Amino acid sequence: AGPTNSGKTYNALERLKRAGRGVYLAPLRLLAAECYTELNRDGVYCSLLTGQEQRTVPFATHTSSTVELADLDEDYDVVVRSGGSSFA
Repeated sequence: AGPTNSGKTYNALERLKRAGRGVYLAPLRLLAAECYTELNRDGVYCSLLTGQEQRTVPFATHTSSTVELADLDEDYDVVVRSGGSSFA
């Protein structure tokens, strides 16, 4: 937790990039797609999973997804959840 514009998301994504296996969970398809693009651009094999589209990247170690499609049966080294409210 921290104030707005303090680098929380940036630091979390940098840690996600270094993880052996990770997932980014977003409340919106657009945010999931943005993370998918950034991770792949930076050399991290990442698949995209949203209600509207699925882009499976061979040998992907990471997934960028909307929250409702989170795979809760998988084990991850790092999980980044974007958005304001907490899970209940």
